[in-house]
Amino acid sequence: MPNYDAANQEFQGGTSPRERPSAATWLAIGGLALLVGEAAFQPTAVLLGAATAAAAGSAAWVWRGGSRLRSGLTLALGVLAVVLAASTWRTWQVGFDADGTSARGVRTAVAERNRILATAVAGARQVARNALDRTGDAAPGRGPDLTDLLASGDLEQGVVVLGGDTVVAVAGAQRTAPVDPATVAAVVTTPFVRTLILTERRGNRVAQVSLLLDAASSLPAPGPALAAVAGSWQRVGWDWNDATGIVSSATAEAAVAEVERAMVAVPPSREVLAHREALLAKWLAVAGLAVVAIVVLTGGAPPVVRAVALLMPVWVIDRAGLTPPVLGTLAMRALLVAAALLLLAVVLWRRPARRNPVGLAAAGILLAMAPALAALAASRLAPPADHDSIFTWFGWQAALALGTIAYLMLASAPLRGGAEATARGRWGWIAIALAIVVGALGIVAWQPGANGHGWPTWYIPLWLLPLGALLPTTSPAARPLGVMTTASVLAALTAWGASLDQRMTLATEDLARAGAPTDSVVSGALMTLGEAIRDEGATRLPALYATWHDSPLFEIGAPTQLAVWRDSTVIEWVALDSLSASWNDLTALVTEAPRTARIETLARGVGRHQVLVLPLAGDTTVTALVGPRTR
Repeated sequence: MPNYDAANQEFQGGTSPRERPSAATWLAIGGLALLVGEAAFQPTAVLLGAATAAAAGSAAWVWRGGSRLRSGLTLALGVLAVVLAASTWRTWQVGFDADGTSARGVRTAVAERNRILATAVAGARQVARNALDRTGDAAPGRGPDLTDLLASGDLEQGVVVLGGDTVVAVAGAQRTAPVDPATVAAVVTTPFVRTLILTERRGNRVAQVSLLLDAASSLPAPGPALAAVAGSWQRVGWDWNDATGIVSSATAEAAVAEVERAMVAVPPSREVLAHREALLAKWLAVAGLAVVAIVVLTGGAPPVVRAVALLMPVWVIDRAGLTPPVLGTLAMRALLVAAALLLLAVVLWRRPARRNPVGLAAAGILLAMAPALAALAASRLAPPADHDSIFTWFGWQAALALGTIAYLMLASAPLRGGAEATARGRWGWIAIALAIVVGALGIVAWQPGANGHGWPTWYIPLWLLPLGALLPTTSPAARPLGVMTTASVLAALTAWGASLDQRMTLATEDLARAGAPTDSVVSGALMTLGEAIRDEGATRLPALYATWHDSPLFEIGAPTQLAVWRDSTVIEWVALDSLSASWNDLTALVTEAPRTARIETLARGVGRHQVLVLPLAGDTTVTALVGPRTR
């Protein structure tokens, strides 16, 4: 029968008071969460095993203790124990049988590669036939759109329909030129891309479909390559034992066999496997704790327990280092603090409303500090300039708004009083209007670099007007609305100002770099690249490109052009960016004496270009032209 709980002033359904979860039960689950967080931070087999045992023991304890939440908590803790046990087993396997794990991964990756390749080839041949059906006798340049034919498939595809030497229709990425129409299938290998081209003929029309097998990491690839898809989970790499050129085959099956022969699996190292399992263990731990948190939040647990359950998965994400790069560690911890402040504010607002002098003084001090703290938080938590997506922008503003709302709600909690039940909402509406007016004025008053935050000295004190309007007694509905509106406007304004200040700083740095005689960072990267080219003997473009791709010059994102010379003639080159220096400029540098490694500066276009001139054995010279860097 129902029992009345006098302490909580509620009926407990068909339960008895002794069936409610005890403090010891919640403390045990909290200790388990801390242990899981430590195991996520350092996912070794020992810690994961200890967390597994603790989760299983907690599930048994909750069930034995007759908790009112026994069904949900036991199931959730059991799920946590299972995922932790799976992580423990997988981590132990990698630690004690890395070779066996690697061998099994290679076998799985090879089988997956063969399956994906066979499926892609069959689909590509059908795409070619469909393209011929659709184009029919269409005139060159008037062929129908073939894009929808490439919608399915595991690999990137491109299709071209030829009528003699003329292109009738084309769709998808075209990584290489069409091959001889008489070729049924061919593997085309260039320094930057490797494709399988399949040909279908009908009358005087030929359709060729290309499948992307592999590509250089910096090559724009709208679709996946076979080397990237096959064995990705197993962390298996792929080497190719074929040379640059075209390898023709009489049938598609023979071409598939050629790809399988040339594509050699590279087993992953113990460190790579350990990193994969550690990452998996971290996410499984977070998922398991999230299940427990959901049960606690929906099962009628005490408010303090629900608050801790809400914060615990976020804390584990931060502890495990799983923070999204867009947010960063500092922003993630700030979000955690903001959520904690908001929960504390909710707890305080649930308490009976009572105004007293001490509370009013504390509220006044906290509210007066809000503008400066919001501006400081916006500047410290601003995402990097290269994260300029809409998701990043609004996500950052939402996180800052959450923290500002939590702070102002906490600061204004002592302002509530018993008289609010009959008070009018005039002061709340005044606070809203003042916040909007002061926020709009801040857009006009902002100046680059003013006082370190962009606003003149007289502006920041204006925020005391809407914040001060929150001090008088107002209605229970108007106060939270005024607090949230003021916090949202303040957060949006400070985020906007921090973003502008960041971009102005980057623009100033770009101008200074463009006007400087040399870029010291680029000079150092060019010197490192020159040493690597000499050490590796990169005298051909594929090797030169690979060396550049692994060098600091690639990491800093400098616009680059690479070239290999014989005497004064360019034999191989690739322009990775559009630069202002001409071939005549480079020819003069290559042919002038002395033939020694050096870095030259050319004033061309906007800013200065820097050129690495590196004579190698015989009459071979390598040049690396770098343009001005911008952000």
